[in-house]
Amino acid sequence: MNRILVVDDEDNNLKAIRRLLHRDYILEFAQNGDEALRFIPDFSPDLILLDIMMPGIDGYEVCRRLKSDSKTSNMMVLLVSARSALEDRLRGYEVGADDYIIKPYDPEELRAKVRILLRLKNAQDELRALNQNLEKLVEVETRELVKKERQAIIGQMVQGIVHNLRGPVTVVQARAGIACETARKLLEISKDDPDNLQKLVEKVIHNLDRLSEAVDKTDLLINSLLAKGRQEAAGERQRLNLNDIIVQEIKFLDADMDLKHGVKKYLNLDPSIPDLYGTYSDFSQVAYNLIKNASEAMQNSQKKELSISTRHDDENIYIIFQDTGSGISPDDLGRIFDPFFTTKPGRQTDNAGEPTGTGLGLYTCSQLMKYYGGEISVQSNLGTGTTFTIIIPKNKASAP
Repeated sequence: MNRILVVDDEDNNLKAIRRLLHRDYILEFAQNGDEALRFIPDFSPDLILLDIMMPGIDGYEVCRRLKSDSKTSNMMVLLVSARSALEDRLRGYEVGADDYIIKPYDPEELRAKVRILLRLKNAQDELRALNQNLEKLVEVETRELVKKERQAIIGQMVQGIVHNLRGPVTVVQARAGIACETARKLLEISKDDPDNLQKLVEKVIHNLDRLSEAVDKTDLLINSLLAKGRQEAAGERQRLNLNDIIVQEIKFLDADMDLKHGVKKYLNLDPSIPDLYGTYSDFSQVAYNLIKNASEAMQNSQKKELSISTRHDDENIYIIFQDTGSGISPDDLGRIFDPFFTTKPGRQTDNAGEPTGTGLGLYTCSQLMKYYGGEISVQSNLGTGTTFTIIIPKNKASAP
């Protein structure tokens, strides 16, 4: 049942409205503007029947305050007044009144205006609820897209790790086989050919050294994967140092031999940047995407250099990724953060080693930074490279 607040300093007017409306609505009454403003937060009326001429705050001022406050601006206001001049009615509309009725009024006209205004109020409430539900749905869908893109990235990383594990494992198998074969020869010739014994022992030692190096490389890759996995699994907000995250991502991406040996990397990380509070995987995913994108953009460049720097001022923290890749065309520059927009072929396409993508990488990065009040800007020149700058407000991200 809708709630109506009736504000009038005349008892007879209050009684008349009570007789007209008490069966259909929940009513509350106030005799001046100050009293009405005190009632409103607890009573939360859908409609206010508001007299203009009252002691203290008049109806115009009460209406103006209600309509200028976001907490009460959606409440309907019907001005009820003996003032019938056009200028009085216009002044009422100027302060935000939804309708105006002149005393003495016809009871049926008042009922009709009340019904219309409450019907409008109910429709507005339903529309507002639909908008809120739509915003929640969009947020859920965005989170789901981010989650799926993260899963795809993890899948790519695991494939890269497995690919790079094959090299050391192959070395282990080969060197172990040679060492075993050499040891068997040692057993055969140790009695008959003592002069050749030292050479065979040296060969065994050499192969065991290579085997040990391969095992160390394998161990390093596995430890890197486990360390990243532990951090990624920590979904709660925690104190984070952006420099440490960038260094960790570079170490992890060194599993990609092209990135490790083919790209010169320059780090200019400001040690004085403050820690921030957030989810580790949010920032590691953004760093991974931007570093990986830079590497792929430089695939066909003669000069392959990636510079990553951090800095801060009184208001913001900045992370800058600058590459010497192919650049982004002006036509594409305004669309790179749109979901599903990509200049790369799909991941299911047979593209002979060319970079692939879903069009969610940069969109995901921008959405993740929005959770911290941040944004990503981009500058690019075709043929010379691209610079991505992440801007994170300190006041949004530095508090737990």
